[in-house]
Amino acid sequence: MIVALGGIFIYSENPKRLAEWYEKSLGLNYEYTEQSTAYYITFPYRETDSDHLRYTIFSILYNENRPLISDKSFTINLRVNNLEEMVEKLKSLKIEVLGIENHDEGKFAWVNDPEGNYIELWEDSAKA
Repeated sequence: MIVALGGIFIYSENPKRLAEWYEKSLGLNYEYTEQSTAYYITFPYRETDSDHLRYTIFSILYNENRPLISDKSFTINLRVNNLEEMVEKLKSLKIEVLGIENHDEGKFAWVNDPEGNYIELWEDSAKA
């Protein structure tokens, strides 16, 4: 089951210029991280019925980091509580699933919707 929007990833030839545009035009302040060479706009929130602080991330990344996904230009990231369960459900529906991969931020898997849009599924590893 999808529990939240994890993030949206936009790929750009010049992510800094695009991040500056979002900041100037829409008032969305960004942060840059050298580790991932990405510009992040963060939207924090508290989980319902919990004290866990979570966040939705709007990421602007270099085109060279873009997944090889036809002519689509963005990826949507959806948070799940149990990635293995979600993957099994998708497979039972004959949907091809790429992943599961473990990273510091959690577990990830990927699917394409019927229109070829790339979807990243994310089980957050944060404890609080």
